[in-house]
Amino acid sequence: MSTDAQFEGDVVSFNDRAPSQTWDAYQIFDAPETVVWVWFKPANLPQGLILRVPDETHRAYPHAGQLTFKKLLLSIGIKPSHVTQWQMFGHAYDSMNGTSPYFDQAVPAAPPGVDANITVHINAWTEVFDRIEADWNLAQQIEKHLQANRKALTDMNGRLKGLNRDLTFQENLHSSQQDKKDWTEARRWLRDSMMQIARHIKEYDTGETIYAGKRHWFQQTYDNFVRPRQLFQGIEQARRDFEAHRKVLQTLESNMSGAYNYAQLNGERRATEVMKRITQKVRDAQVKKTALGVLLDK
Repeated sequence: MSTDAQFEGDVVSFNDRAPSQTWDAYQIFDAPETVVWVWFKPANLPQGLILRVPDETHRAYPHAGQLTFKKLLLSIGIKPSHVTQWQMFGHAYDSMNGTSPYFDQAVPAAPPGVDANITVHINAWTEVFDRIEADWNLAQQIEKHLQANRKALTDMNGRLKGLNRDLTFQENLHSSQQDKKDWTEARRWLRDSMMQIARHIKEYDTGETIYAGKRHWFQQTYDNFVRPRQLFQGIEQARRDFEAHRKVLQTLESNMSGAYNYAQLNGERRATEVMKRITQKVRDAQVKKTALGVLLDK
């Protein structure tokens, strides 16, 4: 993977940026000793920004001829696909939806007497579509995890129910008062664990998950508008809805995983350890009884 491609994971939302109050210096990602100056959302370009590469950066950049426009964009957290066009030294360039070969051309120093500013126009809707798509793709991944989590919780619940029982006659006979107290406490933890599991399974089955809530609307919106990048009324609200949906699923995944870990540690393991101790005492008593019987038979 190229350095450029690796750096694309660190981009920052243009829509979330406040208009600049002054020029800000950003380090160029593959040469931290060099910077590019940036002004976000100037008054005459609220859907864009201005770049300026200082002469010292051109002189200090360690890779001659490789200071590309794409590197400048990625260094300030902008995806090339979000750019519609840019103007540089009197020439205008169409981004071709982020595929223009000029993205990979070296940015020269401004000729004497020429405006050194690079004006960049941003397509805010492209970014919104990208964010919706990212939330939806992540939500679908989480749904698969939730299915596995539900099965794991159901299996765990079955094991807890099997453990949650009264002591048998022999177990009660050979248990100490402390053993009985520990078993009563262990069963309390078992019941508490099962309550948590039941709550989160119900939340999965009836909440905003795979077969419930607004999932059908999300799927239709994605298929009809987001995937083909078709602008539609209410897209900003849709972005918030997709984000909220993804967060709901993430919270549910965390809750289900937490309930499983809680049940495993405080329910299953605690009860198993106490029962193992009691079972060993029953076994020791049986061995002792058998040995005594053999002696009496002699």
